Amino acid sequence: MSEYLGTYKKGLFAGTKQVKLVLEDKRLYGQGAYIVQGTFTASPFELRYSVIKDVSVTKVKGLTCLMITSENLLNFRSESYTDYLYLPNLEDMEDARDEILKKISEVRKAAEEDRYTATANGKADSAEDFKVRVEKLQILRDSGMLSEEEFLSEKKKLLDEI
Repeated sequence: MSEYLGTYKKGLFAGTKQVKLVLEDKRLYGQGAYIVQGTFTASPFELRYSVIKDVSVTKVKGLTCLMITSENLLNFRSESYTDYLYLPNLEDMEDARDEILKKISEVRKAAEEDRYTATANGKADSAEDFKVRVEKLQILRDSGMLSEEEFLSEKKKLLDEI
């Protein structure tokens, strides 16, 4: 688990706001900001790496921010949706960005491996199923319940299914 902190001043008379980013294996969470009606609005957030589209360092409203782009981020304060989460003045911003991008890559790679394994297992299961079905047909043929022609016909049907 990694943690990054920062602060920013909200408006001329408002106090300083805390920014926090915590990175875990499958998700990130903390205290960030959304832009609502042209100003930063502090809000807690939580995201799975799988829904993040991009992470970049950019300048917004005069502040250097780590900007996380995702689809339909829920702004907990206003209960509205946005695509951008900002972490202004976050310490070690480039390190945080790089770590998030690495975790996104790991999550996508693991998902791809899971899809590959599921596909391979599906093929193995269908091959095993085919073998069992042919063995059943052989038992029926050997017991005299199927003729050789019927056995070959049923076996051909099984082969056509593959």
